[in-house]
Amino acid sequence: MSSKPTENLREGILDVARRLFISEGMERVTMRRIATELGCSATALYRHFRDKEELINQICHHDFQELQADFLAALQGGDALKRLRALCAAYLRFAQRQPHHYRLLFMTPMSNDQAQSLKANHSDIHGDPSKDGYALLAATIASAQEEGQLRRDSDAHLLAQVLWAGLHGVVALELDKRNDPWLPWRDFDQRSALMLDTLLTGFAIKPHSLTPSLPHSPGGSR
Repeated sequence: MSSKPTENLREGILDVARRLFISEGMERVTMRRIATELGCSATALYRHFRDKEELINQICHHDFQELQADFLAALQGGDALKRLRALCAAYLRFAQRQPHHYRLLFMTPMSNDQAQSLKANHSDIHGDPSKDGYALLAATIASAQEEGQLRRDSDAHLLAQVLWAGLHGVVALELDKRNDPWLPWRDFDQRSALMLDTLLTGFAIKPHSLTPSLPHSPGGSR
């Protein structure tokens, strides 16, 4: 017997669960609720996933691995700063191409227990730049610092988190507010490019000292 129907049901479960977790919250959605929305029995879900915790783990793992594949495909050599720009561009493309994946990964609250379970179940991935997108981002920033392209008065994790926050802000506004007629929205590509340029300019090594000069005395020097 072909495994295609089974694969299709599994993908259908992931898609429906992802959508419900986004719209109704992970805590509120039950396996029975997912089965009802899918039009099958709860028993059918349990043939594929032991419980809701495993289902959440599998969705997050699936979506993070898709993003990681995009990251790795974007790295085509060049210096660290070029690779960093490529990673950021891949992140933005992923958000546009897979808005439901993005919302679940980065805009849907997860309990501390769920987050700890996800980390424990994928401990082989955590911190490995070849498998962990955040680790790859931080490592690329560290390389740019070592190459003298980015400032070293802040550690790579701080720069990574500020860069991520800026790009996420642009994406979140696009996903939640792009149809708001109150604002004269500019093109997403223009906004994201300006955000990236502004952040990387702020991260760059300055030709002058970052320490402000002392103010002159009122009477000036004598």
